[in-house]
Amino acid sequence: MPAEAPRLQFEAFAKAVEKTLELISAKLRGQRIAEREFPDLREAYLHLIQTGNMQLDRYGFVRVEADRMVNSLNTLSEQTTNWIRGAAAQSKRTMDVKLE
Repeated sequence: MPAEAPRLQFEAFAKAVEKTLELISAKLRGQRIAEREFPDLREAYLHLIQTGNMQLDRYGFVRVEADRMVNSLNTLSEQTTNWIRGAAAQSKRTMDVKLE
C-alpha cells in the first residue's frame, strides 16, 4: 500500500508549528518579536481537523497530538513572553538601584 501524500492542511499546520518554534527561539536569543508575528496555531489546527475525515481512527492520533502541540506551544510562547518581560523588569530595577 503506497504512502499517501500529506494533506495541504497538515502541511499548513506543520509550517505554523515550525514558524512558532522559530519565533520562540528568536525571542529567547533576544530578538524583539511582536505577538502578531506568531501564527494562529489554533486556527491552523481547526483547519486541519475540519478537512477530510478526521473522525477515522487512522487520524485519531494526529488529531489528539496536534491539539496537544497547539496547547503546549501556545503556553510556551506565553510563558516565554512573561519570562522575558520579568527579566527586563528585573534588569530595570537593578539599573535604578545602581543609579541611586
